[in-house]
Amino acid sequence: MNRRQFARRSAGIAALLAAPGFAATGRGAAQDPLARGSEVRDPFAPEPVTGAILLPASPAAAFRRPADGWEEAVDPDEAAADASAADAERPALPPPDELPPGARPPFDWPAFAAFPAGPRVPGWGTTTLRFPPLPEGRRTVDVVAVRFAVAFAPPAAGAVGVHSPVTGTLRGSVDVSFAPPLGLFSVPLSSVGGEAALREGLALRVVGPPATVWVLGAEDENSEPGAGEGDAAAVGASGLPLELRPHLLILGADDEWTEFFRRLDSAATVQPFGWREAAVMDGLLDLAELPERAALRDAARRHWALFTNAGPGTAAVPTAGPPTLRSVSLAEGRDAAPFASLTRLDPDHPLLDALRDRWIARRSPDGTVPDEGDEVTAAGALSVALPMATLARARGDEAMLEAALLQLRLRLTASIDEEETGEEPADTEPNREDAEPGVEGPPLPPGAPAARRERLAMLRLLGTARTLAVAGKREDTGDLLAEFRRLADAALPQTEPPAGDSAERPADGLLAPNLTNAVGVAAAWAIGVRQGWLDREHAAAADAVREALTARLTPDGFLFEPPPPGGPAGVALDPTAMGFAAQLIAARQPIAAPAPIPATAPAPLPLR
Repeated sequence: MNRRQFARRSAGIAALLAAPGFAATGRGAAQDPLARGSEVRDPFAPEPVTGAILLPASPAAAFRRPADGWEEAVDPDEAAADASAADAERPALPPPDELPPGARPPFDWPAFAAFPAGPRVPGWGTTTLRFPPLPEGRRTVDVVAVRFAVAFAPPAAGAVGVHSPVTGTLRGSVDVSFAPPLGLFSVPLSSVGGEAALREGLALRVVGPPATVWVLGAEDENSEPGAGEGDAAAVGASGLPLELRPHLLILGADDEWTEFFRRLDSAATVQPFGWREAAVMDGLLDLAELPERAALRDAARRHWALFTNAGPGTAAVPTAGPPTLRSVSLAEGRDAAPFASLTRLDPDHPLLDALRDRWIARRSPDGTVPDEGDEVTAAGALSVALPMATLARARGDEAMLEAALLQLRLRLTASIDEEETGEEPADTEPNREDAEPGVEGPPLPPGAPAARRERLAMLRLLGTARTLAVAGKREDTGDLLAEFRRLADAALPQTEPPAGDSAERPADGLLAPNLTNAVGVAAAWAIGVRQGWLDREHAAAADAVREALTARLTPDGFLFEPPPPGGPAGVALDPTAMGFAAQLIAARQPIAAPAPIPATAPAPLPLR
């Protein structure tokens, strides 16, 4: 939360959230061309830029030592002694141009290293970010944060500090422990820090346990400022989008929800392949069913194009891990959740045929299709039942739809308490897909079985809501609907706040302890209410979460998870929660005639 965000909180935004047409436009009414009345404007004049501006960095090569007094100010004898001790205690670091064995940046985008802070040990260095001048009309006081995206972070990476490359002053830091690939982080800057960043640049160093964090970015990228996708500077020479390159955030005049929809319509919300990316693409397509948001369908296509351009039958998986996980055959079915969105975009895509064949090959005599290896987990409600039901409905395959409902029944009878809720071994590699069976991607920190149970419960509830909505009214789903209602009731918040929490902000209470889980559950409630399965109590709970999200939006529209008390002030941005929020917002709109699924229409973007 920065110094300007609280100034933007108003009853007007709350009223906007509560209004039936909240999701009708990404701009305020005063900016809607249909609401401008008789305003006269030069049609050839450029549109004023009112949104946030991203000022991309040009990272200097790792190991390039700054030519300034910071390095020279270290006493040589003291540094030599510290270096000798450090060499004996700290692990060897990888060369600047190589990731750890088997690791790979998402989509093969360029990455550079942020090295541990401490003595000037030979071979250790500093990566410096240099920024272009501010765009005309913007002031240094508008620079409020520095952003970067992680390509690879070991589990014990700790915090990344943002320093002055001249004086070594720490401008801020953010905890990147257990960061997934494509994890976005934001470090707030004071007015003094923002001005200094423009003048001196910023140096990234790991300030926690000694480790190397790899950050997306390249030295030769376009460094022109922009607002994100759609700008000339949006994609660099490497294909790395501006939003995922290190950059300074410069405040704009638009409200956070206007910016929220801009961020959705960009590459900034691309997530690791699996349920996280499915959350985003399903949210984009749900909103795209509203006529005013139809352009978000193209955003979903752009997401899928990233994954399907790796070659025939494969999808690039933005996960650092063993070489076998660099790309996953889409017939392997490790986490098929995103294929529900591919079906909605292109139901005749050949990758869906491969996935169907894989389901048939892996089906046991009793009809079970495991969702991860040979396991049947609650997460399969979203990763198996939903894509199977969506494909069956699109192709008119009644047998496949019955099989999908069977998969859902199996997931609803699975006990979450018996699933993957124990502590991970100390040597578990969190960037491996198999680190947390049943839930793709990096696990939660060891010692958090309750958080895992909550995540599995959320995925089961949302997967059930979406699968039943796809299946439609049927005589054989009464038991499934009854179980969905039971789970939805169990997820309702306490009617009375716990003792001692009277001073807690509503947003923290409704969205704690995990933002992603809370918004995913609210999306399931909203879908259930829209289908007529749930009542006003669930609708009120979903709307309360939606309104609470305003306090968790950055000025440029990202949802974020607040830092723990006493820790670094930087925050982790949460595009997955944004995808769930999009589903929530779409489900709370008045019901309109469903958009027909194209049977054979070619995709405007190359998904094949």
